[in-house]
Amino acid sequence: MAPDLLLMVLCFWNLHEPRRVNMLSGFVLGLLLDVHGGALLGEHALSYVLAIYGVGLLRRRLLLFGPWVQLIHLLPIWLLAFIPSRFAHAWLAGEWAGWDWLWSAVFMAALWPIADLLLLLPHRLMDEDTESSA
Repeated sequence: MAPDLLLMVLCFWNLHEPRRVNMLSGFVLGLLLDVHGGALLGEHALSYVLAIYGVGLLRRRLLLFGPWVQLIHLLPIWLLAFIPSRFAHAWLAGEWAGWDWLWSAVFMAALWPIADLLLLLPHRLMDEDTESSA
């Protein structure tokens, strides 16, 4: 039920710095998270790659909007990214993990404006310093 903060940060930086944070970094971090958490190998990696791909598809549109409208676009991306890995987990492990992934995506969307504010804060402070010194 907890939000996937790593996925949210990966999507944020893929939106703002797509050449530095891409699907490969999402795949590698997803595999590391699977190994760390003892999940089926590739479960988180699949979700992360799908979510980053969705953000990459909508990148130009998302950058036109503020964080409140971005969360409306990102919620379906996160929901659709979680679905294949959850069904694969249910099929391969033989157990249904429940509907916590749905609430996790909703909480991630609710936290998106806060993440946008905090992660872009250093850039905003540098812009203010540049404007004040010029």
